[in-house]
Amino acid sequence: MNHPYVLLSWLLFLLLGFSLISLLVAQRQLRKKKMLVGVQLLQAGRILVNHIQRHRGWSIARLSGLYEEAEQLPGIRARILADMERMAVLDEWFAQNQNWQGITAHWASLSSRYTEMSVATCFDQHCRLVAALLELVDECAEHYKLNTRYSGQQEAWKEFLYLGELMGQCRGLGMQLLSRRAGEAEAERSRRLVNKNLKVISLLLAKPNCTQKLGVKQKQELEHFVAFVQEQLFDMRSMVSASHYFDVASDAMELIYQEYDREITKLLHRVTV
Repeated sequence: MNHPYVLLSWLLFLLLGFSLISLLVAQRQLRKKKMLVGVQLLQAGRILVNHIQRHRGWSIARLSGLYEEAEQLPGIRARILADMERMAVLDEWFAQNQNWQGITAHWASLSSRYTEMSVATCFDQHCRLVAALLELVDECAEHYKLNTRYSGQQEAWKEFLYLGELMGQCRGLGMQLLSRRAGEAEAERSRRLVNKNLKVISLLLAKPNCTQKLGVKQKQELEHFVAFVQEQLFDMRSMVSASHYFDVASDAMELIYQEYDREITKLLHRVTV
């Protein structure tokens, strides 16, 4: 065999191999970049959920006549708009997502009309908005390939996000009940939902994802939250102000969201290594 042809064949083979490796590296970098955008959306989504939950609590306070507790509403609306703007510029797929567009339209309507609503309608509309956001966060995890497949267990961050919403609903309804302006039927409806949520919260806290992630002190503080809500909204003993109730519930929710943030940080580490 002619030696120049052998050499040329080897050079072509090496060039082809190098091109293939370069293509694989480029694809891997693009995949990591896409996943990083997904993690950023999960981080930003949590912040937006938290702010809408606060808006729910304070708007219910306003509708229940607790005007002092509602002074934060203009500021939180500005934060929500800023959150939405930041999320929309992260990726074209997300900005054009029909569910996201539905969420922004829902918020535009809710934020301008909530003062005309009943407490029950205001609460329901906020809950629908948060539920849509949680579904979209889950959709983002799928689209950006962030869900792990090595375990049959639910992703821990998903459970923490859901747990935070259950606690947020208890916080919002508590503002109504502590105002003592709700009619008997409406108050009973709110207490039934709070009671249902407290049962689910206790069940979630006993699940492996929570028991393995939360420390002893965190578990004790969350158990204290359940007992505190029970005492304030059902036992009606040594009742605190609506403002204090909101702060206690917010502190307990923050414990859960800190765990969510830790799980997302672990996810970020997996993406960037």
